[in-house]
Amino acid sequence: MQKLFEFIEHIGKWRVLIQTRDIQNGAVVTDKITDGAVTTDKLADSAVTTPKIATDAVTTDVIAYGAVTAPKIADGAVQAQHIGTDEIESRHIADDAIGSEHIKNYSIYNNHIQDEVISTEKLADGAVTEEKLGEGAITTDKIADGAVQAQHIGDDEVQTRHISDNAVTTDKLSDEAVTTDKIADGNVTTSKLADGAVTSEKLGNNSVGQGKIATGAVRDINIQSNAVSTDKIANGAVLGSKIAGEAVTTDKLANGAVTTDKIPDNNITTPKIADGAVATAKINNKAVTTEKIADGAVTRDKLDEQSVSDLTALYDSYGERITGVESLVARNVLAIDIEDEDTLVAYFMEEGNVVDVTLDEDTGAIEAEFSIVQ
Repeated sequence: MQKLFEFIEHIGKWRVLIQTRDIQNGAVVTDKITDGAVTTDKLADSAVTTPKIATDAVTTDVIAYGAVTAPKIADGAVQAQHIGTDEIESRHIADDAIGSEHIKNYSIYNNHIQDEVISTEKLADGAVTEEKLGEGAITTDKIADGAVQAQHIGDDEVQTRHISDNAVTTDKLSDEAVTTDKIADGNVTTSKLADGAVTSEKLGNNSVGQGKIATGAVRDINIQSNAVSTDKIANGAVLGSKIAGEAVTTDKLANGAVTTDKIPDNNITTPKIADGAVATAKINNKAVTTEKIADGAVTRDKLDEQSVSDLTALYDSYGERITGVESLVARNVLAIDIEDEDTLVAYFMEEGNVVDVTLDEDTGAIEAEFSIVQ
């Protein structure tokens, strides 16, 4: 809440505090404002216009840094005394602004001249002397055709890189000038050799490779005994016709070398099979027939629970049904044989009973008839 009155102690009176709302617009005129009462905070932005500023009122310290831009400076206003020492930089000078009259005599040094700006017409005749030429400055395109003569070339100065390809012809070579070390490896071709020039002593050890020998040139008389070692024989070169009879002995065979397709059918006889070599995995399904089983070899522990599942309709002589392996074993069944496609015969171990089993094709019933074997 704003105060409306204020008590002045030294005069003992109250005075009314004038609020902004109590002042009419335009009521505060110049003579109502004390000197220095209008501070920066009292001025609205952009309130001080050009007519409000007195002549020479804008001093250096009230001008912001960088505020005086090119449009603020009158033409010709910047004079020599306004420019500090070394303040004129390249960016301040307009293109083509510096004429000859502005350049002091002998003030242009090497570092002032850009590369390749001195053209031919800038040089006085005879100005380029020997000491003016840099190392390697005289390039090929600077030399006129035919200008370099024999007297200009020093001894031993013509090197390989100076000679064009195919420039050294036969008439340029002295007799016997081409020695061994002048000939590049592999460059003496057949056409360069005179007939009969390559004698035995010209051939190096192991220099005659396979590609140098004509087909059929190596005959039996050229090969020494035992000269053809394993590494001389190409893979696959030894055919069946080259192998003498019975030359391939056991020790010549690598382990695993005799595969199935190397063995003719019916050539593995009983003596060839090691004891215990025929494992279960080697026997085909249904390959073990009755005649392959030794008498007494099928014992009780060889019978599977389901191995006689088809015989569950058998009955013994007492009319009791025989079911499963356990029932057969309990009745001492030794074996069951097939007399024909309809009849099964069961052999009992102790009692010697024989049961004839007949299959009725119409009804599917199995009939059993027992008898005593005498």
